[in-house]
Amino acid sequence: MALDVSEAVKTGFGSLKTDVGQKLIGIFFLIQAVNFGSTFIIETGSTALQLLGGLLITVSALASIAATIGGLRSFRENMIGRDFFTDNLLWPFARTLGANLTTGIFAYLIGAIFLLPAFLAALGGTTASSVGAGALSGASITGIALGALGVILGFAAFIYVIITLILAQPLIAIDDKRMFQALDESIQRTKDNKLSIFLAGIAVLIVYFLLAMIGGLASVANEQIGAALIQLIVVPIFTPIFLALLNHFSEELPLE
Repeated sequence: MALDVSEAVKTGFGSLKTDVGQKLIGIFFLIQAVNFGSTFIIETGSTALQLLGGLLITVSALASIAATIGGLRSFRENMIGRDFFTDNLLWPFARTLGANLTTGIFAYLIGAIFLLPAFLAALGGTTASSVGAGALSGASITGIALGALGVILGFAAFIYVIITLILAQPLIAIDDKRMFQALDESIQRTKDNKLSIFLAGIAVLIVYFLLAMIGGLASVANEQIGAALIQLIVVPIFTPIFLALLNHFSEELPLE
């Protein structure tokens, strides 16, 4: 089944109009508020308060994991249920962590495989140019070009792996799949739709980064305000969007 990019993007942003999306914004806002307050306590408080801040950060991190799993389940069922956030969390958490680590290691490894030969060629070209009169030689220009090509290919390979294994998280959280089973199913489900997934994801990421840039500009005037804008507004709004998008991918790309 071909994935409709425009429909996927509409589903992601449209989730903000739903009861599930709005409640998840509230949940992630509370989590980020605790996290933001904890950071402030650690930076300005006494040793006792710093220990309290560290504890609160740990609690907010665990709450974020539970909210992510519960959020994916809520989008699938189109309703918020307490049991989505409390029942059967340990194994999905462990499997999601394992899947994310496997995906990250594999993505970096594949990216490095593409990057290393071009990097060595670029290094060789640069060394050759240094032997000459100091001007850029043909060898150095070729080396720089190969280095740039290696960066592009390495980044493309990294993104390719991420997209290929992107469905592992919803498959584990919603369908209670085992780690390697989820990774294998993600490979099969995304087989003919990687470009569509990339385009839908990049459309959402562009809007996210534009809003995050506003927070970054605000940080120039006041670092606290800029950080607050990102943590308390941008992240709570876009986390449900990304979760809705993941659920949409898992629904629209069944196992054939």
